[in-house]
Amino acid sequence: MIYIVERHVEDYLHVLANVSLIKIIRQVYSKDDICFKSAQKHSEHVHQYFERDLPRLTFEPFKNRNEGSTRFSRFFSLLKKTFDDVIFFNSLIKKLDERDLLFISHIYPHSLVALNLLKVFHLKKSVFVILHGEVEYVFFYKSFSQKLIGLLYKISFLLKSKKLNFILLTKASEGVFQKSSYLRKNEIISIELPTFTEINYSSNQTISHFPIKIGHIGSAGLRKNVHKLYSLALKNADLITNKKLELSVVGVLEESIKPHLNDLVLNYVGDQINSPLSRQKYDLHIRDLQYAVFFYDENDFLLRSSAAVFDAVFYEKPIIALTSKFFENLFSTYGEMGYLCENLDEMDNVLKKITSTKKDDEYNRFINNINAYKDSLDTNSIALDLKRQLQNLCIK
Repeated sequence: MIYIVERHVEDYLHVLANVSLIKIIRQVYSKDDICFKSAQKHSEHVHQYFERDLPRLTFEPFKNRNEGSTRFSRFFSLLKKTFDDVIFFNSLIKKLDERDLLFISHIYPHSLVALNLLKVFHLKKSVFVILHGEVEYVFFYKSFSQKLIGLLYKISFLLKSKKLNFILLTKASEGVFQKSSYLRKNEIISIELPTFTEINYSSNQTISHFPIKIGHIGSAGLRKNVHKLYSLALKNADLITNKKLELSVVGVLEESIKPHLNDLVLNYVGDQINSPLSRQKYDLHIRDLQYAVFFYDENDFLLRSSAAVFDAVFYEKPIIALTSKFFENLFSTYGEMGYLCENLDEMDNVLKKITSTKKDDEYNRFINNINAYKDSLDTNSIALDLKRQLQNLCIK
């Protein structure tokens, strides 16, 4: 029996990642029964992507505690959730026999410390924990709370029990952890977990008409440096006014971006802060772009996957981005997928270049390289890679 557990995540968050994970696990263990356990609403959303009564796949929803509304109540809510997790995982791990596997697709870092202590009493049971974005705080943090979260992960790695392995969501992260000595090679699996569930390919695209549409994909806030998009718009006000260039944000506007809003950058939520954009409209506006633009810091998304980049890849949108380790690694592996810029001035020059000279050959070369990356994100490819890594860990 294979168990996949998503703890304390509600509604749509991680839905497509969990759909991909289930499909990958089903291919690796095609003859085994698989049970997906998550909160009720989340379970329903994931279940929609699979046929009803699919053989050897069951869904077992549970109810999560509600989050507290004040800082004090949130603190006690976390303590209660940790207690809930200890009870939940103790009960589940006790049920496992030595051939069963448990994949935890999400767990809070404080509960991960407790899980390590709990696992000491179940040394023969195989458990795999997927590490999401917060694991970046082990190496890169910008606040005391992030530093504290990183410390909890470090404690978890220090206490790591036998037959508890970690799944990292970028290939580059494996090397970072090995160099750091927090985790050894035989404790790590690295895969990419795309947020699209099937792969389609477009025919060759062209950029034969104006305006050239460039958009930032995903939530827009200072944490992703999206204020630089509005600065870029001011630099190119003439191109925007003359309908040669169109800049937009496709996603939610975060509170931190509010002071930077201007009329030169479109958004599709009526300038409303924290107003959701439906998935249908989100996909529609991404499809309408010619380029996707990103302003990530040097170490952003080095240790975690970016759903926004996956969306750009899915819709085959060449990328204009500030140089970062994440994009440098991606471009060096699969070829240029667009333009990497050292600073905002270089990015400004790129905008002026692509609005003055249209080079379909170069544009389609970017798309061909994007499709090479997209090939590697096929469920079959990831499943084969995961199976190989599991066999290297002597897990069948």
